[in-house]
Amino acid sequence: MLLLIDIGNQHTKWAWAISPKLLRLAATTPTPTIPSALPKILPQAPAPISAIVVASVVPAATNLLRSSLNSWAASVPLYTLDYTSFRRVMPTEVKPTIEPGADRLANALALRELHKLPACSLDAGSALTLEVVDARGCFISGAIAPGAALQLAALQQGTSQLARITQLPAKTPRRGATTADAMAIGIRVGLAGAACALIHHAASLLKQPPATIVLSGGDAPLLLPALKQSFPSVKHDPLLPLRGLACFYTLLNPTH
Repeated sequence: MLLLIDIGNQHTKWAWAISPKLLRLAATTPTPTIPSALPKILPQAPAPISAIVVASVVPAATNLLRSSLNSWAASVPLYTLDYTSFRRVMPTEVKPTIEPGADRLANALALRELHKLPACSLDAGSALTLEVVDARGCFISGAIAPGAALQLAALQQGTSQLARITQLPAKTPRRGATTADAMAIGIRVGLAGAACALIHHAASLLKQPPATIVLSGGDAPLLLPALKQSFPSVKHDPLLPLRGLACFYTLLNPTH
């Protein structure tokens, strides 16, 4: 049994896995609470834990996790996905001028191991990210844009009147009858348009439409209807990065 841990800027996802396809989400917790969450999650393991596999985009949280593991699971092997370890299991043309986020690397691995190629993934979280894997199984490119929450924060911080809007309507309205409605339309419809444009960009790089398009991330439900209109075959998999972590472990331990 694997414990998979995907540490994001706001939240951390924990999952139990037997294989990349046989996994289930155990919990989603605020990232700063990792030290208190770990001892609560470990006893819930459905079977003895053979390894812990981690992807993190928050170095400080990674250090917190390592310290907590030393106290609660020191004997369990720990595997950390980063650019160096990624290159051991998958070719890439993406350069580590600033190391690509581990969540993006996990998405690329999941695309190659679990889906028909060429493929791309869109992860709609704090940022909207694109990962492109070509027909050879090489991670060739990507893109990063601000997600919905970051766009809202930018409008709040960069203007005087819009700072008064602290929360957008839960459902995107058809008309911008109020300032909050207008902001919701601008952010969410604009983000969906950006997602569609990124898929077209991926197709131009691949010189063909992607055989697979996978959408994940917390804001995926906001984008899915618009994406389905332009790309009916798009798949929604909220566990894609976690599946990539399980793929990472399997590639490093092919006899397991």
